[in-house]
Amino acid sequence: MPFAIEVTEVEPERSIGFRTLAGPFAWHGRWEVRAMDAGNTEVTATGTIRMFGLRRLLEPFMGGEIQKSETKELVRLRDVLEGRSAART
Repeated sequence: MPFAIEVTEVEPERSIGFRTLAGPFAWHGRWEVRAMDAGNTEVTATGTIRMFGLRRLLEPFMGGEIQKSETKELVRLRDVLEGRSAART
């Protein structure tokens, strides 16, 4: 599902805050990164998502699917931060 986001806060090398501007849901959140050691980075996501219209009825059931998708995105972000050329799937 396409959507537009606005970056609401940036702490270089630490975190990115964001919110949706348009799309099928309202999402605001924050991604935080922390170097664990020379080759590993911890990426943590926090936030809330609210669906619109009939999708709101599905909200209680979509948590797992959203978390799976978000995990894949965070793994890609971590790989970029750690300089890995191939993102994991």
